[in-house]
Amino acid sequence: TIRYKMKMYALLCAVTASVLKLQYILSLHAIPSGVRQLMTQAPLRLLMFNLMTDVNDPVLGFTTAWIQELAKHCVCIDVITMYQGELDLPEHVRVFSAGREKGLSKPRRILNFYRHLVHLISTNHYDVCFAHMMPLFAGLGGPLLKLRGIDTVLWYTHRQKSSQLKLG
Repeated sequence: TIRYKMKMYALLCAVTASVLKLQYILSLHAIPSGVRQLMTQAPLRLLMFNLMTDVNDPVLGFTTAWIQELAKHCVCIDVITMYQGELDLPEHVRVFSAGREKGLSKPRRILNFYRHLVHLISTNHYDVCFAHMMPLFAGLGGPLLKLRGIDTVLWYTHRQKSSQLKLG
């Protein structure tokens, strides 16, 4: 059932975050050695792209637990999400929504994404960008992040390769 799956996702998330930690997760994705070295020397400043940030969502609610666990290892986390619901996050985590929860059109959500991204990368220094299941945001933001010297890690698990994934 959906409730069982939700509990399993939450359990998997808690175990994964506690055991592997962000440094190990990112090292699996061929992060340049300079970034890995930076991660071991100082707390991380993380930019995160996320499909949905809502503690009550039955499918993606586990991402809140991931963000909470990542926050233990980061000075700050800024999340740009497609959909923002109810939040239960530490004070040093900020969430910016593209506006899907408001019913905004796709072009308007893309505009909001760029507005948030440009503001964040021009006013903050990030060590890395972690895109969870968001090849669209990774692809759209990739050139700007690369110009700022911010490496991007895309965590995407799906059996099909889409054009968005290739872009990301």
